[in-house]
Amino acid sequence: MDSAHNVWTLSSGVVQENGAAAGYSANVSVVLYYGGTIYQQNSSCQWFAWSGSAWSASSNPDPSATPACGSGSGSTPTPSKSSTFGVRACGNKLCSTVDGSPVVLIGGTMSGCESNFAPSRCDAIAAAGEQYWATTWKTQHPGTNALRIHLDTCSYLDNTTCAPSARGNIAADVATIISQASAAGLYIILDEAFSAPAGQQSVGQPGFADSTESPPFWAAIANAYGNQPNVIFDIFNEPYGENVFSDWEVSDGGKDVAIVANGGAYSPFVTQNNSDGNAMITVHTTYQVEGELQLLELVRNAGATNLVLLSPTGWAGEIENWLASYNVNGNPDPLKNVGASQHAYGYDGGAAPIQAVLNAGYPVVETEFEVAVGNIGSASQVLDIGVSGLIACCPHNWGGSGITLSFGGAQNQTTW
Repeated sequence: MDSAHNVWTLSSGVVQENGAAAGYSANVSVVLYYGGTIYQQNSSCQWFAWSGSAWSASSNPDPSATPACGSGSGSTPTPSKSSTFGVRACGNKLCSTVDGSPVVLIGGTMSGCESNFAPSRCDAIAAAGEQYWATTWKTQHPGTNALRIHLDTCSYLDNTTCAPSARGNIAADVATIISQASAAGLYIILDEAFSAPAGQQSVGQPGFADSTESPPFWAAIANAYGNQPNVIFDIFNEPYGENVFSDWEVSDGGKDVAIVANGGAYSPFVTQNNSDGNAMITVHTTYQVEGELQLLELVRNAGATNLVLLSPTGWAGEIENWLASYNVNGNPDPLKNVGASQHAYGYDGGAAPIQAVLNAGYPVVETEFEVAVGNIGSASQVLDIGVSGLIACCPHNWGGSGITLSFGGAQNQTTW
């Protein structure tokens, strides 16, 4: 489905738009929606782009993600090898963009660049230098290959109307951190942690992404890092809406299950206050939620091919509702490069809901967790069911305590 809600299908080698032939096409093997344009590849290895009324000769818009000529058919692109260091979804696993080998993300979340009350924290992380990530980080946390960074939309966009201490060099700091960590061979996960809709202050973590700040934020991220496949887009840190449990659950008719994916008008606006011990603030106003599927479409339309992670309801914990939010019409990503982000604090749903997401063909990354991981067990037990990543929260988070993470035996223990 494209941004105008036209449905594109492939039938007997012919491309159809809303059930009718779209211009003239024959022997088509691949249909791709990329950067706001419909493309097709035929069995003669030729690419064409849809102009709105006809097909015109084109080239493969993304050789790293679409099949080599003759290697694929239908809607699931076959990942091809690239010389660029990165990671992508390969079915329900993650794999290297260089050689297709399996990738398991092991690392920690770095807190600081979301704290718009103290922008010097982001400065300090940026000042650490490449050597820090290449030696100190990996020495302190042996076996790790990933870094996750919390971000504040208002500070990143230098929007002083919604952030107490927004300033443009947060974006420069983030660019420095990504450059240094990438040079050290790390995969980097960026997540939207703090934000605020029009008329509100970004004082902490809100219930949802909003239509005021989230779209320009992700557009800026996509434009800056859309050609770096080692940078992963974790669309929203912890959606929780009004912080009402029944709103999160399909079994209770939860209103948040559709809202988190598709957006819409929502009331009230609820946020944490980071400068007051994360106390909850409720503002009785209606604001527009920007759905995570809308933001996925935005980054794809910007030309970004990065792996995208989508969060379930309930502070990203209720993964039993992930498919109801994001898989209603099958895989929502034309590039099939999307997965689930779960936070497993006190998670008591067992392995079955996670396995259901895996069985549906999506990778799962525990982007925040504690050991043991809910009632599933140890980190190794979680990896054994097919999860593709364990990201601890939060090392070096300005005073937080550490945990010991064991994966693959005693030789791979690390303390966060």
